[in-house]
Amino acid sequence: MNWQQIIQKEVFDPLEKEFPERPRNLAEVFQRAVETHADQTAIVYEGQHVSFSALGDSVIKAAHVLRNQYGVEAGDRVAVLFGTEPTFAISVWAALAIGAVVCPMNIRYLKQELQYQLELTDPKIILLDAELLDRILPIKGEIPSLKAIFASMDDPPEGVYPFSALTNGPVPEATPYRFVEETDPAFIFFTAGTTGRAKGAVNSHRSLIYSFLRARISAAGGQSSQVLCIPIPLHYTGGCKSFLGGFYSGTKCIFLKHWKIEELLEAVQEHKVTNLFALGSIWALAVASENFSKYDLSSIQAVFYGGSSTPAAVIKRISEALPHAPQVQGYGMTECNGGTVEVDALARPTSCGMPNATTQLRIADEDDSDLSANEVGQILIRNAQIFSGYWKNELATEEVMRGGWYHTGDMGYRDEEGRLHIAGREKDMIIRGQENIYPAEIEAVISQHPSVGEVAVIGVPDEIFGEQVQAIIVPRSGAEIGEEDIRQLCQEQVAGFKVPKFVQFRNQPLPRNPGGKILKRELQSSG
Repeated sequence: MNWQQIIQKEVFDPLEKEFPERPRNLAEVFQRAVETHADQTAIVYEGQHVSFSALGDSVIKAAHVLRNQYGVEAGDRVAVLFGTEPTFAISVWAALAIGAVVCPMNIRYLKQELQYQLELTDPKIILLDAELLDRILPIKGEIPSLKAIFASMDDPPEGVYPFSALTNGPVPEATPYRFVEETDPAFIFFTAGTTGRAKGAVNSHRSLIYSFLRARISAAGGQSSQVLCIPIPLHYTGGCKSFLGGFYSGTKCIFLKHWKIEELLEAVQEHKVTNLFALGSIWALAVASENFSKYDLSSIQAVFYGGSSTPAAVIKRISEALPHAPQVQGYGMTECNGGTVEVDALARPTSCGMPNATTQLRIADEDDSDLSANEVGQILIRNAQIFSGYWKNELATEEVMRGGWYHTGDMGYRDEEGRLHIAGREKDMIIRGQENIYPAEIEAVISQHPSVGEVAVIGVPDEIFGEQVQAIIVPRSGAEIGEEDIRQLCQEQVAGFKVPKFVQFRNQPLPRNPGGKILKRELQSSG
């Protein structure tokens, strides 16, 4: 059997029996949500309160124009370049409703970065923030299938249409929706690209729908009475899936396009946010704010974070401020549609937790043979949220999906209880002499120190051992900490050869990509 057949047999066949009444595509999801929650608020943005019904009208108008005036067919790509704002929601749902494939792209990217992604996906339509036009217009001739560009402005330049042209007309009498097959592609999400060029991970309608169903059966699943705030870019899997899943559940979503930490905390207080989905780095900045304790955050029912490891001091500070709210730390990736493993972070701060209800997980050696508890190997995953492959890159797809398991490239182990612990990226591994050292293990130890705000562990060249361990630390504001404090902490918890030989302190935040992951190559090149 090929990898798709293995996934179907081992993952989807049992789930299809468990969820026979599931929606079969995202057009059906959208239609059901609008009908069920019509008068409730779907989105709050800069003082606007957009109801499910109003959003539904805008989406059906836009879907009608895209399908009937610009000939968007099922499977055509639609590029979306908006921040966290209602135009993003309208664009995504309108494209999905007619069976098009949504390609969310990073609005922070420069012209050459966007050109690569646009040439790869070859969209028929581009929907974008007007501020990005100067990056797109010079390269539009390189996109063969492109028929129209819509920008959020009233008086666009020649060859560009105002976004309002999609939503200003009457609601069409006949629905433009196409109810495609659940295995058809819905999104192309670009991987974070910490090494080399980002790849386009194709997600099917089915993979998104099962992620919603997984959230429904988890302890912190979405409900219509909840208020969700997503202060992260929606072009990433985590942000977009959180918004789509919130819509599926009838949850009110607070959109923040541009914000500072104080404004985020103000929004939580004002809108009585119950669920805040943020990167661990955002929470670190929040608890470091001098005014953190001044805000009423008692409405928060659950704290979600992921994207990178979260220091123990941050976890402790959140628990002090929000003792009633469970902290859910997730581990996942674009190829598996976001979170696959979740844990109560306060109870198990050094673990990623147990695989969620629809995820299977193994730790394997170089030959893909299973390893025993506490043995470090590569983390292999398969689940109902699994991607359909890399867009126009079958070779890379076959490599990571061999045997019907997604090979994450992450190293880790499972303890006696089956909980997952991350040891680091396979390519991040430090080889000191003949010893393999996994940076994440040391980072987890150093993060326990209450004065540590951020930490990254890298390998640096050594004439004798090949590599030595270096810890790069950003202290918490106002905290005092020395090299020997760090070495002593490590000596108490890890083998001597793992203790950092070099400890560097810096005042500037660690460099991260937009997904929140630390750019270790940049640290190594600047060292």
